Amino acid sequence: MAHGAPWRMAHGAPHSYFWKHDSRMLMFMSYTAGNSSQVSDGAGAVLLMKRSVAMQKGLPILGVFRSFAAVGVDPAIIGVGPAVVIPAAVKSAGPELGDRDLFEINEAFASQFVYCRKKLELDPEKINVNGGAMAIGHPLGAIGTTSYAYAILNVNPYYQHLL
Repeated sequence: MAHGAPWRMAHGAPHSYFWKHDSRMLMFMSYTAGNSSQVSDGAGAVLLMKRSVAMQKGLPILGVFRSFAAVGVDPAIIGVGPAVVIPAAVKSAGPELGDRDLFEINEAFASQFVYCRKKLELDPEKINVNGGAMAIGHPLGAIGTTSYAYAILNVNPYYQHLL
C-alpha cells in the first residue's frame, strides 16, 4: 500500500490518517488507527427482573446477574479498569476467576486489552469469543450493555442465532 493511501479495517471504516505518519514515527506512538477500535453508533439495553416475574410473563431467563463492582483507577492510565474491577466483581459473586467459561472485556485499544488479559491471567480462548471492539466496533454509550449481552448470548448456544 502506498504511503498516504487510505486504509480500511475489516469493518470498512477509513483510517487514512494512519498512513500520514512516517513509518519510523509509528514505533514511538502508543495508539494508532491500526491498534484502536473504531467508534461506532450503537445502543443497548439490559432488562433486569425477578425470576418469578419473568416466569409469570413467560419470558426466557437468559442469565443471572450475580454481582457488580465499582472501583477507581488512575485516570492517567487509560483502559486498565477491567483488570481491577473483574476480580472485585468475581470475589463478590462467589466462584474463582478461573472457573468462568468466558469473558467480555472492552478492547478500545489493543495494548490496554493485552494488559488486562495478562494482569488477569486469562486464557485468550475465553475472551471476546466472537470478537470485541477491535472487530465489531466501540459504541461509546452502550459498551457495557452490549458486552453483557454478548456474554449472555455466547454462554448459551441456543441463543447463538441472536448474535
